[in-house]
Parts: sequence; structure tokens; C-alpha cells
Amino acid sequence: MKTNIVTLLALISLAHHAYSLTCIGCSSDSGNNNPGCEGTISLVNGAGDSFIFVNCSKMEKPRCFVTYTEQKYDSNIWLRGCCEMKETDSRCWGSEHQVDTDGNFETWRKTCDSGDACNFVDPTDSSSGGGGGSGILTVNGNNLATRSTGGFLMLISSAILVFVLKD
Repeated sequence: MKTNIVTLLALISLAHHAYSLTCIGCSSDSGNNNPGCEGTISLVNGAGDSFIFVNCSKMEKPRCFVTYTEQKYDSNIWLRGCCEMKETDSRCWGSEHQVDTDGNFETWRKTCDSGDACNFVDPTDSSSGGGGGSGILTVNGNNLATRSTGGFLMLISSAILVFVLKD
């Protein structure tokens, strides 16, 4: 009986750590013209050769991102993938719309953690979230749903374990 309970507790603990975020990963630029990565991506037909799905679970604060950089003297750049919501990761951190002071480029950025492949949007489209402002509102923290559930399950599991082992 005690072995079954210990096994159950181990499975509950593993389920707590199983949360992951999957993002679309692709790029399009002068060296890699990939129209399937540009604009708003349709997920109906699947990835094909245009993009892949990237598991971001190894990151501490994972988010999906999409950036579009319009360059004055070079080809435009589309990037999609995983990023970490830390100041050191420029793919996640920064304003939603950035204009170079010399007018050489403009960059639009959107990040999300609302679900798998949430970075299918066109970051230049102000109707796809962000309120159309000139900056990004950043609330430090994480999605606590999985952590809260896991913490609660661990608390209950520990109480059961103490109760069973006490006998």
C-alpha cells in the first residue's frame, strides 16, 4: 500500500513539471526567403516546410515571440520562436514598436504565453493585441496556474504521505 502511494506522489510531482509551451519557429530574410513565415500564419495546413514547432520548456520564463524588422537598405526580416522574459533577451524584452533614430529600420515585436503556437500573429497589426500603443506593458511574473496547481497537489500529497507513513 505504501509503495502505491509513493508511486502516486511521484507521478503527481512529474505532472507538475510537465507544463511546456510550444512556439512556432521560423525566419525569413534575404538569405532565407520564406513567405510561409511572413505575416499572419495560418495553422490550418500545418507547418509544411515553412515553420517548425519548438518546445520551450527548458526556459525558466518561456514566451513565444514574433518580430518583423523593416530595413531601409536591406531585406526585411521575420523571426518567430521561443524567448525568455528577461531583460537580457531582446527577442522578448523591449518595446512593441521601435524606430531607429537614423531611420534605417523599424522593428515590431509581440510576445505571448497564452497557448501553443500563439506567435502566429503579424506584429505590425495593432488589432492583434497590445492596444496599439508605442510601448509594451510588462508585468513581471509567470503564469501561476500550473505552479499553483502543482504546489497544491504537492501539499495534499505530502499530507497523505505523512498520514500513511505515521501508521
